[in-house]
Amino acid sequence: MCYALSILQMQSIVDDVIRFSQPSACLDTSDVRAVTKLAEVTTEFLRLVAQRLVADRLDAPMAEVMIQDCTPLRTATMHVGGQGSLRVVRRGRQGREWLVQRVFLVDHAGEKAVVFVDPRDMASKTAASHHVAGVAVWPGARVLGHHGLLISHGCWDRAVKSACARFQAQRHAARKVRQGVQLGDDEAHHRWLWHWTTSAGCVAHDYSSSLRWANLHEFGSRPTMRCMWIAVESLRNSLDQLVRSIPAWLTASLRFEDYDGAANLLDLWEHMGLTVGWCEEFAALQLRFEGDVVKGSSKFKNEVEVLERLANCFMHLFDFRSWSDTRWCAVGRICRRGCAGLLVGLDSLARFVLAAPSESNYYLAGY
Repeated sequence: MCYALSILQMQSIVDDVIRFSQPSACLDTSDVRAVTKLAEVTTEFLRLVAQRLVADRLDAPMAEVMIQDCTPLRTATMHVGGQGSLRVVRRGRQGREWLVQRVFLVDHAGEKAVVFVDPRDMASKTAASHHVAGVAVWPGARVLGHHGLLISHGCWDRAVKSACARFQAQRHAARKVRQGVQLGDDEAHHRWLWHWTTSAGCVAHDYSSSLRWANLHEFGSRPTMRCMWIAVESLRNSLDQLVRSIPAWLTASLRFEDYDGAANLLDLWEHMGLTVGWCEEFAALQLRFEGDVVKGSSKFKNEVEVLERLANCFMHLFDFRSWSDTRWCAVGRICRRGCAGLLVGLDSLARFVLAAPSESNYYLAGY
């Protein structure tokens, strides 16, 4: 009966994972509680699987990888007060640094396990704080009794990588001294030789820093970045107006004329970051903005669905994502989308919306 119950529980968990993993799912209060419980159960289950993996392979070769990364997140806050019959509730948001941690284990046969935990609020971003948090998440295979060949690898942001690696090495050396007292110097030295500690800086941070350094002249100018941020936020807040005005704007400004330029349109749209299917669609339509009009291939002049296809192309380009001062990699994407928008007449569409008496210019005027 217990075995059958465990199977039913596992099936329920699988069903919940499938149900809550649907994109754009709307959750009510009971669903939120179910997701929270599912996350807690799954987290603890993964931890038990990792511990079992070590316990079953105490003398087998194994590698453990600890990855830690601090990231700024905005969290919702609620302040409640009152006296007697008077009550006040205020909600706000605050930006804080959160430490995201995960541990990966793999044995000599390729069997894997992973440990995830909730992000940890980091009042201090020092290497010591990283080390304490990491040990709390995963004390290490050696602490769990493993005595075979072990590689302990750490990956951190470059800002704390050297100090975290030093803490890692010091803990490794301290364990050797402790085992020398417990097991004798020879056995402690043998286990020390069979435990290798390595570390590396986070390559994602390297990519982000490289992008920032490569564009330091532009990104280092706060007025320039502020103007760009305002323009992007204006487009984001005016998306409904832009999409709603595309049919009328195309009707007034669309001309059909074959492209005879030197540029390869397929390559052009690939450089703008579009996927293969959309690149082929843009290149086939020969969509471009020239001489203050939108132009398309003449072979689609009499096609009934051409306006809808063109409108879909514009909506695909209107993916204006924001970015922050610490997440520079998002700037490249929005810059490419901005350039692509200029190639097909985004400026003209914005002017068309602003000139319409029935449309508000509250947000779009910032563009």
